[in-house]
Amino acid sequence: VDQRNEIGQLQDAFARMAGQLREILESERNQREHLEQTVAEYMEFVGNIAAGNLTTRLSTNGSNGSEDPLTVLGHNLNNMVDNLRDMTVRTKEAATALSSQSAEILATTTQQASGATEQSAAISQATTTVDEIKTIAEQSVSRSQTVADMAQRTVEVSRAGQELVQETVSGMSQIKTRVDVIEENILALSERTNQIGEIIDTVNQIASQSNMLALNAAVEAARAGEQGKGFAVVAEEVRDLAERSTQATAQVKAILSDIQKATNATGMATEEGKMGVDAGVQLVGQMGQALSQLAQAIDESAQSAVQMVAGGQQQTSGMEQIALAMQNINQVTVQSMASTRQAEKSAQELNGLAMSLTETVEQYRL
Repeated sequence: VDQRNEIGQLQDAFARMAGQLREILESERNQREHLEQTVAEYMEFVGNIAAGNLTTRLSTNGSNGSEDPLTVLGHNLNNMVDNLRDMTVRTKEAATALSSQSAEILATTTQQASGATEQSAAISQATTTVDEIKTIAEQSVSRSQTVADMAQRTVEVSRAGQELVQETVSGMSQIKTRVDVIEENILALSERTNQIGEIIDTVNQIASQSNMLALNAAVEAARAGEQGKGFAVVAEEVRDLAERSTQATAQVKAILSDIQKATNATGMATEEGKMGVDAGVQLVGQMGQALSQLAQAIDESAQSAVQMVAGGQQQTSGMEQIALAMQNINQVTVQSMASTRQAEKSAQELNGLAMSLTETVEQYRL
C-alpha cells in the first residue's frame, strides 16, 4: 500500500511493528540459543563437579556483560569450585594428618593397653607379695612378742637370782664372821688348854713332891716308933692322895691331850672352812657379778625385743598401708586399662573414619 492517508500510515506502523517483532524474535532466538548453550555448559560443568573433577572452570569471557545473571552465576560457580577445591585440599591434608595421628594414637593406645595389662599383672603379683610379706611380718611380730615375754620372764628370774645371790653373800658373810669367832674361840681354848697343861704339870710336880714327902714322913715315923704311928697314917694318906693326884693329873693330861688334838683338828678344819667360806664368798660374788651382767644383757635383750615388737608393728602397719595403696593402684590401673581400651576403640573408629574420609577426598581431582 502506497498511500498517504491513514491506511498508509497504518501500513507503515504495521511494517515497523513486523520489523520490531522480527528483531524481537531474532533476539529471543539468539538469547534462547545462548541460554541453551550456557545451560548445557553449566550442566556439563556441574556434571564434572559431581564426578569429582574440581579442575574444570566455566569460561565467562564471551558473556553479554558482567551484569548478566548467567555470567554472575558462572562467576559464583567458579568461586564455589575454587572454594570447594581449597576446602577439599584442606580436608585432604587434614584427613592425611588425621589418619597419621589416629594411627599413632592407635599404636600408642595399643601399647598403653598392653603396658596397662602388664602393669596390672605386675601389680597383682606385687599385691600378692605384699600380702605374703604382711603375713610374715605379723608372724614376726607374734614371735617377737613371745621373745619379749620370755625375755621379761627371764629378767624377773635373773632379778630373783640376784636377790638370792645377795642373800647368799650376806649369809656367807655371816658364816665367815661366825667362823672367825669360832677360830678366835678355838685359839683361846687352845691357849687355855696349854695353861691347864702347865697347871697340871705343876700339880703333878706337887704330887710327886708330896709323894716324896710322904715317903720321907713314913721313914721318919718308922724311926720314931710308937710316937710316929699317927704321923705314919697321915703320911700314908698323903701318899695315897699324891698317887691319886698323879693318876688324876695323868688322866687329865691325857684328856687335855685329846682336847688339844681335837682343838688342833678343829682349828685346822675351821681354817679350811674359813678358806672355803672365803672362796665361796668370792665365787658367790663372781656369780653375783655374772648374774648382774646376765640380767643387764637380758634387760637389753628384752628392750631390743620390745623395740623389735614395736618395729614389727610399724612394719605391719606400713605393709597394710602399702597393701591398701596397691589395691587403690590396682583399681586405678583397672580403670585406666578400661579407659585405654575405650580410647583404643575410639582410636580405631577414628582411624577408620580418617581412612573413609581420605577415600572420599581421593575421589576428587584437584
